[in-house]
Amino acid sequence: MLGNYHFMIRDYYSALNELEQALDKDPENKLIRKKLIICLTQVGKVREAFNQFYLLINEDVEIIINTRPDWEDCPCPHLVKKIEKDEIPTENMLEKYLQLGMLWLYCDANESVENFKNALKLTADDRLLHVIKIIEPYTKLNN
Repeated sequence: MLGNYHFMIRDYYSALNELEQALDKDPENKLIRKKLIICLTQVGKVREAFNQFYLLINEDVEIIINTRPDWEDCPCPHLVKKIEKDEIPTENMLEKYLQLGMLWLYCDANESVENFKNALKLTADDRLLHVIKIIEPYTKLNN
């Protein structure tokens, strides 16, 4: 799939276009949705990424939690470092914490929850409470 190629070379705009087309043909494909979330965060569509993320983790949180960045060529470890250092700009702190919360879940549930808790301090979105509730049991597994 061309979307995978663009994803692997970190061309997130092109990957997004291809993944959206693939998702139109196979809307239940969780692997496409998983990559789509990453692409959306990197093209400045953080709120749309969060909407997709929320839907996906409600269906199957483990599809993200069980990501093996080293095996799956997942860019999240690299991306979170750049976001934390402000090398990848975000519109505001809420979007930064949302982005980090989503991307950290691909690598570390504990870090993900901490970032979603920081986001919750900035907004009264009940979905954040629900996200934290879904992820928290996986943080206990890692301690």
